[in-house]
Amino acid sequence: MTRWHALLLTALVATAVHTIAGEKDEIHFATANVNYRAGFEKIVENYNQLHSDREVKLTLVPENFGIWIETKFSGGLASAPDIYNGETTPSYGIQGKWVCLDPFLAQVNPYTERPWHETVDMSLLRHYDISGKIYAMSLDRVEIGIVYNREIFDELGLEVPQTWQDLMATCETIDQAGYIPFAIPGNLNSFYHGVINWIARFFSDAYCRDLLSVTMSQPGDWDYDPVENGGFTMDMNDIHNDAEVVINQERKLLMIRDRTVRFDSERFKAMYRQLRTFSSYWQPGYAGTDRDMAFQLFLKKKAAMYFDGSHIPIALEMNMQGLREEDRFDFRIMPIPPLTNDPECRGPFRGVGGCGTYYTVTDKSSLTPDDDRHTRNVLDFLMFLASPESAQVLVDETLKSKQPIIGPIAIKGVTLPPDIADKFTPYEGRGYVKADLVGLEGDKEGMYDWAVLSQEFFAGRIAEDTFLKEYQAIMDRSLTRVAEKLQTDWDPQTRDEVKFVPAPPKVWWNPLANGLVMAVVLALTFLVFALGAHYRSKRRFGADYTPVAFYLLIPTFTMLILFNYYPAISGLYHAFTEWEGGNPATFNGLDNFRKMLDDVYLFAGLKNMLILVVCAVIKATVVPFLVAEMLFCLRSPKLKAFFRGAFLIPMVVPGIVMILIWKFVYDPNSGLLNSVLELAGMPGLQRSWLGDPGTALPSLIMIGFPWVGAIGMLIYLAGLQTISTSMFEAHRLESDSIWSRIRHIDIPLVGAQTKLLVILALIQTLQDFFTMLILTDGGPGMATMVPALRMYYAAFQFSHFGYAAAVGVVLFILILIITFINMKLWKTENSCE
Repeated sequence: MTRWHALLLTALVATAVHTIAGEKDEIHFATANVNYRAGFEKIVENYNQLHSDREVKLTLVPENFGIWIETKFSGGLASAPDIYNGETTPSYGIQGKWVCLDPFLAQVNPYTERPWHETVDMSLLRHYDISGKIYAMSLDRVEIGIVYNREIFDELGLEVPQTWQDLMATCETIDQAGYIPFAIPGNLNSFYHGVINWIARFFSDAYCRDLLSVTMSQPGDWDYDPVENGGFTMDMNDIHNDAEVVINQERKLLMIRDRTVRFDSERFKAMYRQLRTFSSYWQPGYAGTDRDMAFQLFLKKKAAMYFDGSHIPIALEMNMQGLREEDRFDFRIMPIPPLTNDPECRGPFRGVGGCGTYYTVTDKSSLTPDDDRHTRNVLDFLMFLASPESAQVLVDETLKSKQPIIGPIAIKGVTLPPDIADKFTPYEGRGYVKADLVGLEGDKEGMYDWAVLSQEFFAGRIAEDTFLKEYQAIMDRSLTRVAEKLQTDWDPQTRDEVKFVPAPPKVWWNPLANGLVMAVVLALTFLVFALGAHYRSKRRFGADYTPVAFYLLIPTFTMLILFNYYPAISGLYHAFTEWEGGNPATFNGLDNFRKMLDDVYLFAGLKNMLILVVCAVIKATVVPFLVAEMLFCLRSPKLKAFFRGAFLIPMVVPGIVMILIWKFVYDPNSGLLNSVLELAGMPGLQRSWLGDPGTALPSLIMIGFPWVGAIGMLIYLAGLQTISTSMFEAHRLESDSIWSRIRHIDIPLVGAQTKLLVILALIQTLQDFFTMLILTDGGPGMATMVPALRMYYAAFQFSHFGYAAAVGVVLFILILIITFINMKLWKTENSCE
């Protein structure tokens, strides 16, 4: 009997048993790796056919996967997926929300009849262990490297650099020849968790590798491994020498707390000087360039080299196929060469990549403590997913669907097409960073602070000493947050058990804590209002048709209750709670509002918001009024209708399209604005419009120029048309001046319309953050940060939902106050009086 026959027989027996029991176990597999859609769908189909007693459901979430996951966990373990991309919630492993894979890796995989650990890349999995325990499974690896244009190198007579100093000399030659040496995305997102963050991490690992002797687990520590740590001797020239050494997280924190390492020391000065020198060879205006823009510079042969992940070779091949023959070029991949002329650099650069697909299993044992059948089934599917047969299906189906593979496959026995395997070769054997101190793991806020600070330093806007001093302060704050999250006792010899303070039980009848009760309360309020209206109408008029009207309004009010009123009331309630990620919300009084007093991003955003509000009011009133006046003065009804329609047509274009168009206009290297300035003979006026703090906010203000708001124009035009003709005739008896008429009649008598547009402009500006999110991420530095964007980051980047709700409440109160003042103090005249 073959292995597959045995599996089929086992599946049939299991099916019979569960058919009798009337149960079918559902396994929820959620992933952000949408490039593997075709492969995953085929694997899930194969597994479901093999095991009809269970059903795997695949969910693909291409955008904001981390937000989606935390929302699922906030609803309880039952709503959380069984298998998902765990890198989006790194602290969950420490919190005990994942299943440890070590016992299962030692078992025989029924789909290979071999121990599971023999067919997976264990060195990769150990790189991501938590206190020596493995919680994640990966199907592939991702690494970074340098892609270069071989034709430019041949034209300039250049060879592949063997050292970092050779690379800098190569950059100088390329620069003098008129090419851009490196195309690098340099926006705030790249500093936060993109390419520049990767570069800083492998630099940090090389400069701090000797500190592993301080952070590694020592005899007597709770996680000490005598096999890996006992008798360990550091070899700085061996990139794999410390790969499996266990690091004690508490010793790492103690190293920072006790100032064993200082971030204003000579090693960090030397490191960041090297990085700033490197940045001088990036494309002009890199701070206003995102990943797509940088990639296009390389694709158009303007840049000789491009820094990115291992998915790039396949993506480039696909792009080359879409180009004309004369536009294609030969590209190659080089590994990152070592830095050899700096005594502060302790070792060669290592790979900053790791798991491409990082899958963890949610521990749901507490839901069914007496039956672990579901957990066994979930692990069985993960074994099937991580088997060589399934991994081969993944590769074949992905390539068939013309989607890129992220990087080298981490499952043994999988065959790649020779051309792809050759392109992945430079990414192999790089090792993994283990000593980077760019930020502390699990502290996204500290990493964001570092990104904002580093962007300012790289651009030369702050001095080196100021940068390093602030860097030290950022790490101190990060240390406090991480220590609090881990609930550390500062003793490496004792294991810190994260003790959760259980949230107070929800009172089922409390509408602020129970959404269903709140919906019922709001529905009853609507019912009482409807009955009252019905009674008053019947008493006053005798006949009554209000019941029919309210019946017709029920669907509308239902939607309003569910999607408008309840979220608003819930946000008000949660503003007074500590609600972190997937944990329950607990009441904390005014703590969130007190935190705002120390929030530098919020105060910087308030300043920017005031400027945007003033400009928004001018844009919403002045130009629309002038256009309405011009249309009002047209004698021909046909011309008036034509121009009115012409101004309305842009309204059908989605707002995101307009933002992306202006993003192209502001592109510092191939954008329309800089191209026009160059053609006009004014290259001195060219700027990185979104990458320069002096022009970033004005550039956002200029979006939509000439600001002919169709809605505002129609409102003004309607107001002008309601003015009595006798008013104009009376004015003509005194003056024929159009400007006099506009000043003394039109402007005063459309005051009500102006008031409305001012209120709408204020509300829209105070709430808007989408434009900044798409174009600048609030950068460079804090140049385009606004309170609404700060609220977004607090909630969906740092998982501080309670604090974000408090910021939202402050914005609501601010809008309410401004609107009230505007309504009460702005007196308008009525055209009918």
